[in-house]
Amino acid sequence: HVSKIRAFEIDVDEQVAGRVRADGIIVATPTGSTSYSMSVGGPIVDPRVDAIIVSAIAPFTPYFRPIVFPPKSTVRVRLTKPKECLLVLDGQVEVPLSGEEALAFTASERPARFIRFRDDFFQRIEQKLAKP
Repeated sequence: HVSKIRAFEIDVDEQVAGRVRADGIIVATPTGSTSYSMSVGGPIVDPRVDAIIVSAIAPFTPYFRPIVFPPKSTVRVRLTKPKECLLVLDGQVEVPLSGEEALAFTASERPARFIRFRDDFFQRIEQKLAKP
């Protein structure tokens, strides 16, 4: 069953950065930091900052906190006890995994370009976080 808690190890540039038991791991960019990552307690990162953000979904390990890595880092996520799981990419693509895989994340050499009609990032965050 793929929706059970799993034990993850997060490495950055071949060094262990953390271990956590959680429902999943989110790897995000600053643009994605105000979405699912934020909802699980991840940091809000200004989109002008280059970074890779790693947050745990419903961590059972209380000391684990979201981590922000430099964009040139290679962040690797693996299960410490291999079990079937599901890789979900931007909520759009689902890839079943055996649990034996180690997934590596790095910043692309060809970054995506976004059109911004307004440059009021903090005002948009305030509106997003406002009470309904």
